[in-house]
Amino acid sequence: MIQQEKALELPFDSGRIGSHNIYFEAMIYVDKLRKCKPNRKWPWFWSCHLTADSLRELHAFAKRLGLRRIWFQERRSHYDLTEGMRNRALGLGAKEMDHGFGTR
Repeated sequence: MIQQEKALELPFDSGRIGSHNIYFEAMIYVDKLRKCKPNRKWPWFWSCHLTADSLRELHAFAKRLGLRRIWFQERRSHYDLTEGMRNRALGLGAKEMDHGFGTR
């Protein structure tokens, strides 16, 4: 179990194509902050999205940020972030997208 948790924290994913092992670095992305209307479930004025090239890496990165798995949104495969959490994600290596969410 410990080895499995360590594997999820690696900055790359691996796969196999034919007889070749391949390794690639999965990218973690945040989009630009957007003004939003606070409500009972989301009491903040600004938000953005966290997404990645692979769900495995997205969930591992979200765990490092302290996000709960239940906050993952299946539709468009993302987590919502506050402004402070976005800054933390960037500090941990997430890349800012130049354009809107889901248009990479």
